[in-house]
Amino acid sequence: MLFVQMIVILVLVMIPRGTGFQLSTVWFGVFAYLSAHGSGRWSLDRLIGRQV
Repeated sequence: MLFVQMIVILVLVMIPRGTGFQLSTVWFGVFAYLSAHGSGRWSLDRLIGRQV
């Protein structure tokens, strides 16, 4: 969901303005990675020892 939201923010807001889209692009990459690979070792479930 956040991956799609960042696409909308980048295309409709940040890129047309021409400023400030670098950080949004980084978040887009983070959300794309998490969408493709899952949270894995960064998940809270793993940190507290639970599996859902």
